[in-house]
Amino acid sequence: MRRARALVFPSIYEGFGLPPLEAMALGVPVVAVQAGAIPEVVAESALLVPDGSPESLAKGIQTILSDSQLAHRLTVKGPQRAQIFSWHQHAYSVLNIYQQILER
Repeated sequence: MRRARALVFPSIYEGFGLPPLEAMALGVPVVAVQAGAIPEVVAESALLVPDGSPESLAKGIQTILSDSQLAHRLTVKGPQRAQIFSWHQHAYSVLNIYQQILER
């Protein structure tokens, strides 16, 4: 995946969206549908298209491939955003919750 110019994620219903997050962690720009949990997961670190139509997805792909500044910005922002969802961060958050419960 590291050599990919973009990851296209056409899903219109996702409970979380691990593939975009994995791509972002590797610095691969993501084109995804603005639906389900994806906007919350990727935030400003991916290019969101309004629907999963072939036209919307094609326009998103074309934008990533033709706008080198946007592609570079997503390549930099993706790994930063992905760190929020790292397994280490998740374990730390769960530990924190358990500690708060035990303190009560």
